[in-house]
Amino acid sequence: MNRTLLSCIFATIGFALILTAFPFYKSDKEVAVTPVPRTAVSEKELGVEAPTEVVPIPTTTESLPVFTKESLVQYNGTDPSLPIYIAFEGTVYDVTEGKRFYEPGGAYDFLAGTDGTTMLRIAGGSTIKAKYPVVGTYAE
Repeated sequence: MNRTLLSCIFATIGFALILTAFPFYKSDKEVAVTPVPRTAVSEKELGVEAPTEVVPIPTTTESLPVFTKESLVQYNGTDPSLPIYIAFEGTVYDVTEGKRFYEPGGAYDFLAGTDGTTMLRIAGGSTIKAKYPVVGTYAE
């Protein structure tokens, strides 16, 4: 017999021995699981304090300023004393936190101080909505 055939035979026998020595089967026995009781821990014990001041979040846009194309352009990042704003779907967001992306020379500087709805509907709009605070509304 040649060596390849012998190797295959021994490998098959070895595999069969492993399967018989260590049977892989699903047990029909039920395992009892005892739930671990949870204890309440106070904020004080965790070292966390509840906020003492509640900041109201505007529920309507009536109290927010209205921006137009002309008024929004000044918030394009060229003036370091002003925040950077982007309009998206009628809402204006303060993206100053992501300044390195929106300031002149940044990857998205073309969106700063504009209505970026068309571009942001393709990609990035959900990030703007989730990440940045609303500062106003946009009217064309």
